[in-house]
Amino acid sequence: MQRHRLRAALVGNAAAALHGAPVRPRDLDFLIVDTPAQRRRLAQVAAELGGALTRPYFHRALRWRLSNPASGLCADFVTGLDGVRDPAALLARARWQLVEQQPVLVAALADVLRSKRASGRPRDLVALARIERWRSAHW
Repeated sequence: MQRHRLRAALVGNAAAALHGAPVRPRDLDFLIVDTPAQRRRLAQVAAELGGALTRPYFHRALRWRLSNPASGLCADFVTGLDGVRDPAALLARARWQLVEQQPVLVAALADVLRSKRASGRPRDLVALARIERWRSAHW
């Protein structure tokens, strides 16, 4: 993603796990700001990975799903998150981490927790409680 200058921050349980939280990500979710340039960059990333971009209809903020069944890749790109008023501000607070020798922009843990709290979904509240217990024991 960095080679194509796609500005996308990993969010959700995958981001929390990279911060050390004891959660198991089910998928990869990235927050992006929706601009024509970002859409072009996302298409370039998909082509490089041999993946297909689709536009799922089942979630209002889910704009694109990048998938490659042969490799098992499935990543969702969203333009909004519960509890996040300004996606650009979340991107500014995110930090780069190496994941399998690839730089990945990872949302701040505080932003992940804010989103989980605001969503109110049962699975997010379970993850939130687990992360907060871990955080109070380790920070």
